[in-house]
Amino acid sequence: MNALTDILKEFSSVPLQEIILDSMTVLVISIFFFGEMLIIFFQFVEGRFSARTGQQHRIHYSAIRPVFFLLLFGLDISVSFVPLYMETLHEPFFVFSKDIAMSLSVSVFVFFAGIAFLIAGIWNDLRGWYEPFFSGASLACAGHFYAWLAPDALHFIISRGISGMGYGLFFMASQGFIISYTGKNTKARGFALLFAALYSGNICGSATGAMLAERIGYSPVFFIGAIIMIFALVYTALFMRNSVRRPESHIAEKSVQSVSMKQVSHFIFNRNVLSLILLSSIPANMAMVGFTEYFNPVYLNRIGISQSNIGRTFMIYGFFQIYIGPLLSHYVDASENKKMYIFAGGILGSLAFLCFYFFNGIFASIVAILLLGFSQSFVFVSQATYLLKLRVSKELGDGKSVAIFRSANRIGQTIGPILFGCLIITMDISKGLIYLGISYLIITIFFLFFTQSDKEIVASESQATEGGIYDETYAKN
Repeated sequence: MNALTDILKEFSSVPLQEIILDSMTVLVISIFFFGEMLIIFFQFVEGRFSARTGQQHRIHYSAIRPVFFLLLFGLDISVSFVPLYMETLHEPFFVFSKDIAMSLSVSVFVFFAGIAFLIAGIWNDLRGWYEPFFSGASLACAGHFYAWLAPDALHFIISRGISGMGYGLFFMASQGFIISYTGKNTKARGFALLFAALYSGNICGSATGAMLAERIGYSPVFFIGAIIMIFALVYTALFMRNSVRRPESHIAEKSVQSVSMKQVSHFIFNRNVLSLILLSSIPANMAMVGFTEYFNPVYLNRIGISQSNIGRTFMIYGFFQIYIGPLLSHYVDASENKKMYIFAGGILGSLAFLCFYFFNGIFASIVAILLLGFSQSFVFVSQATYLLKLRVSKELGDGKSVAIFRSANRIGQTIGPILFGCLIITMDISKGLIYLGISYLIITIFFLFFTQSDKEIVASESQATEGGIYDETYAKN
């Protein structure tokens, strides 16, 4: 009888609950991981990596997904505790307070990723996707090894910059692959597939890394992430070489000639591009990175939530990108007004912060992540397809246009963690988040009024073509 009582007590204990949650998490991770491995298997069965002459036309845009998944698995294995690890390394760091220094470990990563986006856009147009992809993956792997060995906060921040640079290169190169191997009516699907792989890797990496960090500490997890990325590098070197598509010489020459400040400024200050960047992209990325990668782990850690459970909150966000994003992509491809999807995403993003008026603690965080996940499912899929419809994007080149746009995204992602760090220092958290939600809502409404609808874009471009506004080079392409 006493033995039975002891067993019942053990079943009601918190550690056992943690074991059950960890087991369920491992099951979910296994499903995602083996799902991605099955994609690799079926690609070999279908002969998508055939090296025989004349087989390049059989390459499908889904071929990039498994290797991209592995890279994000390794890269994001530390995402749930980067600011917390920075806190353990913290020492007086120039003039920065501890909370701001913690936010820098996230902001430096996205800042260097933004620089890499610009480099990768030109590199893609000149040389194709493979070189920036392989170089970026190598840098990201080196950054994780450096983080594993980092003796102090400054070295750790440098390692984050190296990883960010690598991420920016291989992320943009992957988009270059999608642009090369998709048509007019499959681009949104291709981008959605890429983001699904990204968040599948994020789910597996963040949850696995959180559980490992709770048991073996933060530092060794970076080493494990680097090893996973090495597998991705080997896969790329062995099986993706036959999908290299070099741009034709006249396209590469045009790419070099088109990189001028005049054309770049013409692109950036276009009414639709500027509104898309300032009133949608930057706010959305400030919200996404600032909340999920900095505020959420720090906030939950300070109210006593375990590292494993913090990691599990990241899974919620990823589920939306995997299942809702690809589903919405079909509607985005078919829609004649993609602007409204961007607007809807902004409304949902503002509600993520306004929910702190009604809730607090881990429940408020979960609701906010649910709403942000739903928001980004609208925003990320529709922004890129809206951008690529613009005439100024065609004039500058798809690769460079997406690179500049993604670099602008990084402005929001760099500012986001710092903004949330200042919020933690200066005011009541719930009140500050409500103010952010109201500001985000107002900015989203401005976006609706300042940008043209897709129908208006098509009409203006038709008039421009008839009036001879396109230059000779653009008309030939």
